[in-house]
Amino acid sequence: MSLPCRKVYIQFSTDDPWLQDALSQLIGTISEVDLSYAYHLLHHTSMQPPNECEHLMLQFRNARLEEDGFIGCREAVLFNESIDPMELYEKWSQLFGKSAVLPRVSRGHGGDFLDAVFTFIRSQSWDIDRQFDLHQKFLFLANGLCTFSRVEPYDYTSVGRILEQSQASCGLALDFLADGHVEKGLDILESEHPKKLYRVGVALVEAVRDEVIGKISQLDLLPFDDFRRAYQQKKYGLVQEALNQFQEFFGFENTNLLKALFNRFPAVPVKQGDDGCRIRFQPISSMPSLIELYRTIAVFIGGLAFLRASGVKALETNLERYLATIFANYCLKGSAVFEPLTLGEVRGFYDRLSFNREFYFHGFIAKMGDMIIEDTSGGKSLPFAKVGAEVTSTIANWVCGELPFLEEGQKADWQNTDLFFIKEA
Repeated sequence: MSLPCRKVYIQFSTDDPWLQDALSQLIGTISEVDLSYAYHLLHHTSMQPPNECEHLMLQFRNARLEEDGFIGCREAVLFNESIDPMELYEKWSQLFGKSAVLPRVSRGHGGDFLDAVFTFIRSQSWDIDRQFDLHQKFLFLANGLCTFSRVEPYDYTSVGRILEQSQASCGLALDFLADGHVEKGLDILESEHPKKLYRVGVALVEAVRDEVIGKISQLDLLPFDDFRRAYQQKKYGLVQEALNQFQEFFGFENTNLLKALFNRFPAVPVKQGDDGCRIRFQPISSMPSLIELYRTIAVFIGGLAFLRASGVKALETNLERYLATIFANYCLKGSAVFEPLTLGEVRGFYDRLSFNREFYFHGFIAKMGDMIIEDTSGGKSLPFAKVGAEVTSTIANWVCGELPFLEEGQKADWQNTDLFFIKEA
């Protein structure tokens, strides 16, 4: 309260004695240096709400950015909200009709569908106005994703990744909605905004993520609550950290597949080189690449379900020992059960393996394959990614990768008992 004699009485709105003392010292110090400034400061704080100047500056900044084509944070958050892809799929299926028979795009495994659509556009000789309109729509999407990801325009590396991801997600959505037909994809691209296509791509990936989380949680082989909570809160850094804790049990390759799927911008492994030894992760840009990633992870999850059905209650070490023990019991007893072995049983297992390796291996793969196909064929949220009998070769490759004694040219060493659970004497 200010009096005519310029005497000022101060009342603090806080009851914290420490804060009151700190404010009193601050005002006293300012009064000793510049009394006029102290009067103005007290008048300002008594009349103006806290942070009003900062909020006003933020409004001006956002207005200038929006005039230049950038998007505010509140609007950008909506870019990453998924929508129901089946609703849009049914809409376009009715518009095209079932009688329309169009050739599918010819591409290699995991090819970018949007690139094929752009190639078709160039063959149609679009005028500059149509090209500019499409360019502006994609530019709007990229600006929104930059704001959502908190990427500044001068960070060229991150902006490049944003552009790559926006193109990949739109291509994935177009591939799904158009059933791989380029002409349909072009009609959809002209009618639907890339922002909506991006959200459809996000929804398709989230359908796979939800399926994976649900199945691993049902098995209850590992504590999965922290991972599920971090994913639901969209804290992707914590998601990656939680997956690192499972590497000891899942193995390096399986863990990295899950990390690629649950990344902020999901990716899929692509083999490079003539021998396919090099692997590069790139954004999911087509339905074949998404389905292949889902099937690979589904085989791994089916393997976990196989362990659970064989009697494994909880994972305490890597998958290799569990699979080796179950495989040995299958060769010795004809049933895929998890029971620790004696040293004599290990020696008997190696003797049988040296004579009938192919017979026992194919029988074991067939038994595991039946369980995996049965476990993954009932997914209601993924009608486009059923796991069928064609995954048998994937199962065989996965088991061979986990069990070194199945490799060609590998000699049986019955003294190597580290791969098995051994009964205590």
